[in-house]
Amino acid sequence: MKKIFTLISVAFVAMSVHAQEIWSAAEVDVAAIISAPVDNSNPNIKKIEAVYETDPGTEAVLAATNAVQNTLQDYVFTASTASITLKGVSTPNSDASAEEAWQMNGGEETNMALNTDKCTPKFPNYIKPKAGNPAIKSIEYYFMNDNGDQVGPRYAEIYWTEGCGQVPVRGCYYELSAASAGTIKLGVFVNKGNHATYIVDKATGTHLAASAIDVEFYYQNNTFTFDDNGTTIDMVTGKMPEDFIIQHTNGYTQNRPALGYMTFDVEAGKTYYVFNPKSQLGIYGFYFAGGGSGIANVKTEMEPNAPVYNLAGQKVSKDYKGVKVQNGKKFM
Repeated sequence: MKKIFTLISVAFVAMSVHAQEIWSAAEVDVAAIISAPVDNSNPNIKKIEAVYETDPGTEAVLAATNAVQNTLQDYVFTASTASITLKGVSTPNSDASAEEAWQMNGGEETNMALNTDKCTPKFPNYIKPKAGNPAIKSIEYYFMNDNGDQVGPRYAEIYWTEGCGQVPVRGCYYELSAASAGTIKLGVFVNKGNHATYIVDKATGTHLAASAIDVEFYYQNNTFTFDDNGTTIDMVTGKMPEDFIIQHTNGYTQNRPALGYMTFDVEAGKTYYVFNPKSQLGIYGFYFAGGGSGIANVKTEMEPNAPVYNLAGQKVSKDYKGVKVQNGKKFM
C-alpha cells in the first residue's frame, strides 16, 4: 500500500519530562489521497431513487419512506505519532470532483500561515476540503424545476447538535485517537465566523465543555485586532466561547475566518471528533505533550543563531530547501 505521506516526529524544547510530539499537515500528499477513495456505505447515508416533480424541501425529504442505501466516496488521510493517531475524512457530494475532496492552502509567505513569532508551534500550511459539511444523516434527491429540467443531486441533511449523542457519518471531520493521556494543541483554520467548532467524545457523542478548551488565533487578512480602548492585540487568546464560535473569544464578534490553535486534554484510549457542523474546517497540524501538561500559553526562548539541521540530523544552512529543525522546532 502506497504511503500517503512520511511521518515526521520532532522533539521540541523540553517543557516537561513527558513525551512531546508534532505533526504538520504540510506533509500530506494530497494527490495520493485523491487517487485512493474508499466507499462510505453508512446506513445513515441514503438516496431517493424517484425524481420529485418539484423541490419538496428538506423536511419532506428527511421524512420520506422511499429512501434506499446510497454509497458515497470518502477521501481519507491518516497520521500517527507515538501517542496520537489522526484521521481526516472528506466526503464530497456525488457530483463533485475528486479534487474538491482536499486542498492544501496557506504557505509560509502568506497571511494564512501560523508562522509569526507568537505562533507555537509554527505551521506553514493547512488542509481542508472545498465542500462537504459534516452530517449525522444525509439523503440525496433530485427534482424537476419550472423549466422541466432535472435538478440535483441535492442533499437533505441533519447536522450534529448538542445532545444528539452521535458523530458525523459524512462530510469533513477529524478523528484524534489518544494512546496516552496528555494535551493536544491543534492548529485549525475556521472558515466561517458565525459557525461553531466542537470537540466530541466519540464514545458518548458529547462535546467537551467550552471551559476545557483554550484558544489562540488571528483573524485572516488582519493579523491584529483592537480592544475597546483601541489597543492593538496581536493574537486573540482566551477560553472557547460558550457558543463555541472561536471568533467570539473575549466578546469579539468578527465575522471572518480565523487561524490559530485549540488546546485541550485527552484521555488514553479515547477518540475525539473535531468538526464544524455547518462549514469546512482546516487543520494545520498538532502538538502533543504527554501527561496533560497544559501547553496553551507556553512560550519558549528562541536562539536566532542556533544551528539548523535537516530531518536526518545533518547540519545545514538556513537557505536549505526542505523541512528544517532549529531550537527544537520544525519549519519549512
